Amino acid sequence: MIPVESTEPATASFKEVIKSKSPLLSKWREFATNTTVHGLRYVIQTSLPSYRRMVWALLLVAASGAYFYNSTRSFKKYFSRPIKTEISQETPLDGLKFPAVTICNLNQFMKMKIDTTDEDEYFEKLGLNISGCSETRRVRGNLTCGQALLCAFVDFGPLLVDNCDFSTRHRIMSVLNHSKRIYDEKEFLSKYGHDLFGDRSMSGPSKYCVFEDEEQIKCSEQHFVPIVTNGGICYTFNSGYNGSAKIELFRSLYEGSDLGLPIALDVQTNESTFSSSSSGLSVIVHDQDTFVNYHSGFKVQPGTHASVAVKLTQYKRLPSPYRTNCSKVDSLAGIKSYTKDGCIYQCRSNHSMDKCGCRRDYALPGVGFQYLSYEKREDVPSHTNESLFGELGGNMGLFLGCSVLTICEFLDFLWELLLSKIRPHPVAVNTTPA
Repeated sequence: MIPVESTEPATASFKEVIKSKSPLLSKWREFATNTTVHGLRYVIQTSLPSYRRMVWALLLVAASGAYFYNSTRSFKKYFSRPIKTEISQETPLDGLKFPAVTICNLNQFMKMKIDTTDEDEYFEKLGLNISGCSETRRVRGNLTCGQALLCAFVDFGPLLVDNCDFSTRHRIMSVLNHSKRIYDEKEFLSKYGHDLFGDRSMSGPSKYCVFEDEEQIKCSEQHFVPIVTNGGICYTFNSGYNGSAKIELFRSLYEGSDLGLPIALDVQTNESTFSSSSSGLSVIVHDQDTFVNYHSGFKVQPGTHASVAVKLTQYKRLPSPYRTNCSKVDSLAGIKSYTKDGCIYQCRSNHSMDKCGCRRDYALPGVGFQYLSYEKREDVPSHTNESLFGELGGNMGLFLGCSVLTICEFLDFLWELLLSKIRPHPVAVNTTPA
């Protein structure tokens, strides 16, 4: 007779085997009971009344929702790359670098030069025999070279020059258009422009120029570098150059315009021929390596004293992806430091080249620093990595009562759970004697 084995012990053993192979629920209960996440243990404990577990579950869900909502806002704020501007007052011990000061006479052409005939000794001495003079001599009649060029190439030429009419302009332009020597507007403005120093000397009784450094420096025309702007010939003080040689820049050690660059110049209104507005000087204060925008200067009329206190502000912008989107750009042609004015000027010059094939009494200004310190405006991220982690940690502690160690607890739990799946488990086999 063959003995029949009972199936009940085998069934019980099968449940034990399944339970031993699936310890997830028990491990989760153990973890949830001991974790530092507030409220989770009250949801898991089966010994508590159901209504208490339900209340704690609702509170835990609400807190988790608030945490994830605020975390999403923190991430959105972080990736929007907001900025803030920090303003500080800096005072260098060696003083401030004095800016470049460009002075232009509002009168673009000196009457004496315009009226100088070809036979006059000053015609060669002052370098007035520029390109276009010899070529137009036979067609300009009794006009001097300066008068002929003023008649042909200045908008208001017929109003400024006697015997200048449309036919005269046409003859002069026609000759120059068929000449091998090209008319150079820059040369015309430079040679026939107003001489800021009159007799080329700053030592006369009507002229005065000093700069207050550690000791008083008596400046001369050697400290002024001529530059041609769209307003005519101008002269720049403290450009960093003496001719083609680079020199050290002046620094200001004192506050006030009278202790900066006080200068007295003869406007020479008797030499006026053509001006955009009135008689006087235009003064532009700018950095040494930037484009000189003639239209950004302030005007000083004859017989007045202008006291100008400048203030230095340094800006430091953030690159992309911040909205300031500051980037390094290629330097502009002939301009070392990039500025918006210089960029616009370069674009207009390029457009003109593409389309036309060419590029187109006493005043006392005083310039000095208002303060021997400068304002520094630096854009910095207003929502940094530290701010993001601080908000995430604060929301985590406020709504869930946990910290980064709690995250480590969850990671440790998942690790142990993974190991429990990988490790081989002994299988209990129920055997009965035959």
